[in-house]
Amino acid sequence: MLDRQYTNQDILNVLETAGPNIRSPVTAYFIGGCAMTFRNLKPSTKDVDVLFSDDVSEKSMFEALMQIGFEELFPGAHELELNAKDILVNSDGLQFDLFTKIVMGGLRLTPAMQRRASTLGSYGELAVCLASKEDFYLFKAITDRPFPRDFEDLITLQQSSLDWKSVLSEYAAQIQGRPLEQNLRRKLTELKKAGYDNPLIRHVLR
Repeated sequence: MLDRQYTNQDILNVLETAGPNIRSPVTAYFIGGCAMTFRNLKPSTKDVDVLFSDDVSEKSMFEALMQIGFEELFPGAHELELNAKDILVNSDGLQFDLFTKIVMGGLRLTPAMQRRASTLGSYGELAVCLASKEDFYLFKAITDRPFPRDFEDLITLQQSSLDWKSVLSEYAAQIQGRPLEQNLRRKLTELKKAGYDNPLIRHVLR
């Protein structure tokens, strides 16, 4: 059976319900597939990846989701060091993966990423931003999921016109020469084999 997909409206319903439960200002950054849906680059997403700049903000979102019926996918995960700090799911199967500061095992929420993000909307004290296309290209390119996972999304992003200067700058600042680069090289190698080319591929695989 195919995994269920969720639309923008499914996600907005959660934000509109959970937002009023947050009592102090929180900024959340949507990354990955959910951000692509809100930028009209794909019709739906499997889950919602959310990145926060601090633990207090992540905890506020965690508690707000729990108050509207979400449950921890792995009870007790709140106390563990995971790639996602918390993974919650509602009765419809919609999953929120919450990250603090670091995502995908090493990519940090930098001031440059925050500046590139755009505002989706405000829901009470909850402000939701969309990571830039350039940054979620990198998020998807460093996952350790085997080919062809994320392949179509990377192609879609490339064809949507990216600021490759920003991509290369973040690559140099956070990925180059670090363990994350192994995943990146694998993904870019598969893209190159399939006939795709871009400034990041040329730089990394030269």
